[in-house]
Amino acid sequence: MELSSIVIFTLVLGIIATALVYLSQTFSLKSLTTKAGKPNFLVLGPNNGGKTTLTQRLVEHSLAAVNLDSQSEEDATALKDQQPTKFQTVMTTEPQTYKVPFPIAGTSGMKKQVFNVIDYPGHVSQKNLLLASLRKTLLPTIKGVVVVIDSTWSKAELEQLCANYLIPCLQITESKFGGVNYLFAVNKTDLFNSQSVLKLKTTLEAEINNLLKLAAQNVNTIAENETKSAIEDDDATGITGFHLAAAGSFTFDQLDGNMDFLGGSALNGETFKWEDWMDERVMNPI
Repeated sequence: MELSSIVIFTLVLGIIATALVYLSQTFSLKSLTTKAGKPNFLVLGPNNGGKTTLTQRLVEHSLAAVNLDSQSEEDATALKDQQPTKFQTVMTTEPQTYKVPFPIAGTSGMKKQVFNVIDYPGHVSQKNLLLASLRKTLLPTIKGVVVVIDSTWSKAELEQLCANYLIPCLQITESKFGGVNYLFAVNKTDLFNSQSVLKLKTTLEAEINNLLKLAAQNVNTIAENETKSAIEDDDATGITGFHLAAAGSFTFDQLDGNMDFLGGSALNGETFKWEDWMDERVMNPI
């Protein structure tokens, strides 16, 4: 074979190999993007607040009003396998992802979109797992964050909720353009010792304000360094910047995302206000 023929043959093989690699990478990237791009609702909060019970109710009510034949084969299979009887309201160490067709309030003949509803572990030791997932993976696809609050919690328990969940999560979600919408699902409002929704909102604002002021006044303490370490490499403003953005006296109205407080009872099935809130995020994303 002449030298020129060998050169041409080698070039053709190189072009073919390059094209195959490109097509392979493009297909893989598309698959990953599609998988990672599924919209998400996050369900957060400490243990014993009712997160898993709420998630169970969402699945039960959504499956009762969906036509599986109208869903993709993958989603229909996942929904069939997702029986409410398989739920266990016990402490978990890993996030539990459930498929929920929205809007929940729609009729079974209505075309619905299946979302991921992710129930994160409530133990404080799992906080870094939540923050890492929120920061590096989930933020672009979040439709809303549901924070489940036990309406009978004490002031000390609400302070821990603010320190371990609300402030770290808000630092991240407020870094997104327009912020992220939050639903504060005030649970167990049917109990005789429950606090009103308005009182809980006011208490949380006061606790967040106190914690942010304390952090701003002690920027060189170990606690401040740990907070900075937890959000390292993040685009969020950090706890000091978050405090400055609060302009001295924190209220939820100062945030970019909408912060809605609604009462109900997951155990008694009084979840319709919360479901309507999630439906609105699906139907009217802006």
